[in-house]
Amino acid sequence: MKEANHEIISKGFRFLLSGLAPYITKELKAEYGQDWWQEGVLDVLYEDQKRDLPLTGDDKTLTNSLDIHRCLLLFSEIHWQYIFRKKLSKNHRTWAKELSEFRNRLAHLAGEDFSDDDTWRALDTMSRLCENMSFENTENIRVLLRDLRYRSKAVEAKETDKKNIGILNAKISGLPSWRDVISPHPDVREGRYKNAEFAADLSQVIHGEGANEYRDPVEFFIRTYITEGIKGLLVQSLKRVSGQDGEPVIQLKTAFGGGKTHSMLALYHLMRGRLSLEKVPELKSVLYE
Repeated sequence: MKEANHEIISKGFRFLLSGLAPYITKELKAEYGQDWWQEGVLDVLYEDQKRDLPLTGDDKTLTNSLDIHRCLLLFSEIHWQYIFRKKLSKNHRTWAKELSEFRNRLAHLAGEDFSDDDTWRALDTMSRLCENMSFENTENIRVLLRDLRYRSKAVEAKETDKKNIGILNAKISGLPSWRDVISPHPDVREGRYKNAEFAADLSQVIHGEGANEYRDPVEFFIRTYITEGIKGLLVQSLKRVSGQDGEPVIQLKTAFGGGKTHSMLALYHLMRGRLSLEKVPELKSVLYE
């Protein structure tokens, strides 16, 4: 049975909370010391906002008492100016505010469920916000994103198959139009395609921006063919950083559109050390070279 989109978003918020709450605790402790709970939480929330919160307790108990609503409020509104903006970009505040809207919609959801597009948007924003706080929970959110993507692809494939069956059974008087044979990507079909998002941008990925296909290392390597050039770059770089006399300087010589940015993105994701070979089997030939 298909999982409802609001259930998927709820899962995403639970993973986000598992990364966001400890991060907030860490930063509040750095600012207020042992009085972080009193000064950083209880003293700044309104009475209705801190209802049912404990007055005292150990750090783990206090952190676990924070829900996603309070965390987003503490992060984007109350402590952003003097604490969190010192380490994070303004985009993180924008993402947190957007997620507050999703959280409010989820809390007051009536009969109509979230659309697939809105569900994708919510999960994508969660992964962007969480990336600087918890790799494990970011990856959990990205798993939800991938499952949603492939679920949508499966539905599209079934619709396309139905069209193709009709074409194959019809009397052939000439080649059918390509529009009758395949279905364009959802971004193109729904008018959401943007050239700027299609192009890979290393700077955007480093700052947690850009398309998920480039930010998510698993998605990136699924979509990227490991050419001999990319493989050579990765192998030499790994040898160099591990003290095995890899090349100290590698010059990328390709024509415009030849894959220089993809090569650098592959190197960036590999060197971050946040990849599982079970999920990215394409890298086995690189690591065991």
